Amino acid sequence: PTGMEVVRRIEGRGFFDVTMMQWAFYDAFGLMPGEIVKVIGGHQPEIDVPQEALKGDAGKRRKRAGLRLLRRIWNFPATSKPAIDAQLALARRYAKVDWAAKSRSELAAAFRELLDAQHKFLPVAGLANSCSGPWDRALRMFLNDDTLVARLQTGGGGVASAEQGYRLFDVAVGRATVEDFLAEFGHRCVYEADLINPRWSEDSLWVQQQIEAIRSDSGFRNPRTAAAELRHCAEQEVLDRFGWKARLILWIARRLRAANATRENAKTALVALAFPVRLIAREVGRRLVAESRLQHVDQVFDFTFDDLLCWLREEWDGTGADALTQDRIERRNRWRQIKVPDLITEQAAGSFISAPDTHSRIADGAWQGIAISPGTAGGPARIIRTPLEAARLREGDILVAPSTDPGWTPLFLRAKAVVMETGGFLSHGAIVARE
Repeated sequence: PTGMEVVRRIEGRGFFDVTMMQWAFYDAFGLMPGEIVKVIGGHQPEIDVPQEALKGDAGKRRKRAGLRLLRRIWNFPATSKPAIDAQLALARRYAKVDWAAKSRSELAAAFRELLDAQHKFLPVAGLANSCSGPWDRALRMFLNDDTLVARLQTGGGGVASAEQGYRLFDVAVGRATVEDFLAEFGHRCVYEADLINPRWSEDSLWVQQQIEAIRSDSGFRNPRTAAAELRHCAEQEVLDRFGWKARLILWIARRLRAANATRENAKTALVALAFPVRLIAREVGRRLVAESRLQHVDQVFDFTFDDLLCWLREEWDGTGADALTQDRIERRNRWRQIKVPDLITEQAAGSFISAPDTHSRIADGAWQGIAISPGTAGGPARIIRTPLEAARLREGDILVAPSTDPGWTPLFLRAKAVVMETGGFLSHGAIVARE
C-alpha cells in the first residue's frame, strides 16, 4: 500500500518491518508466518492469518503466483550465471582504473554506469535469495530430518563466500599465494557493505594474520576434505534409508546446494561493485582535500549518494562539505553510543518501544535457538564481537558472534562450532558455516 515502509532508519540502524513481511509472503504465495519467521531468525511474534491460504479465489491467485515464481527460479543457478559473471567482470575492469587521471565528467560517467549496473542486477540478487526455498521445502518434506538436510548441504563447493576460506588454507599450506587470493577476493573486506572500510586489496594485513593463524596450527585439516566427508556420509545414509526415493532426494539436494551457492555468488557480485564506487569516492575526497573543502579523505564517506552525484555533475563545488560531514560524523558517534533493542514495536502515536523478549530459555540457563547445522561440540565459548578480534579465537573454541558476514569466514575454519545471535536457517552466515 502507498506509504508502507519495508525498512526505516531508527537511531542509525535499519529496521525491517517484519510484520509487513510476514503478510506480504502470505498474501503473495500463501507462505505461513511461521515459515517466514524461521527464515528471518525465529524471534519475532507470528501474525494471525487465515489458515486456508490456498483456498478460494485468493488461494487460486496465490497458487498461480507460486507457479510463476517456481518457473522463474527452476534453473536459476544456470540462467543467472551470465549476469553474475558480467557484474564481476565490470568490477574487475574498474578496479584497475587510475581514477586520479580521470576528469570530473569521466568520474561522473563511471559512477553512473556502476549505479545503473547495480540497479539492473537487483532483481537477479532478489531471485537468488529466493531460489533455494522450493528445494529446501521439498527436501524437508521427503526427509523430515533437519540434521540430515543440513549434512547434505556441506562441502558442495562453488560458494564464493566459503571459497575465500578454502583459498586462505591453500595459501597457508603453500598451494597458492597471497597475490592469487587478492586477485580473486581483494574486493571484499570485513563489514564490506560499508564503503568506509578498506578492501583487502588496499590493506591485506588482516588476511595475512588469518594465514599465519592457520599456519601456526600444525594439526589443521583441509576444510574441503572434512566437509566433503560429512556430505558423503549423509548421501550414503539416504541411499540406505530411502530405497527408490533416494535418487530423487539426492537430486533435490544437489539443486539446493546449487541454489545456495547462487545466493552467495549473487551477493558477492552485488558487493563487488562497492569497490570501484569506494575508489571513485576516495578520489572525490582527495580532490576536496586539495581544495581545502575537507580535512581528510575519508570524510567523503559521510556524503550521501546525492551529495556525491551533485559534486560529480558540477552542481555543487563542495562549499560547506567539511561542516556537513563533521555534523554527520558527530551524529554517527552518538548513534554508536546508543544500545538499540533488536525488536521494537511501533505505537499508535508513532513512537517505538522495545518489544517483549521472545527468546526462550531452558531451565538450566542455556539458550535455545535454531540449529542451522548438525553436530555436538564442546569447548571454551569465545565471544568475538567483530572479526578484527580474530586473534582472540583459538583452535577448538566455540565462536559466539552477534552476526556474521563473509569477512568472518576465515574464523569459521578455526572454530569448533559457531553460535550466531541473529540470522536464520537460510542466512548468508548459515550457508557459509554449513559449507
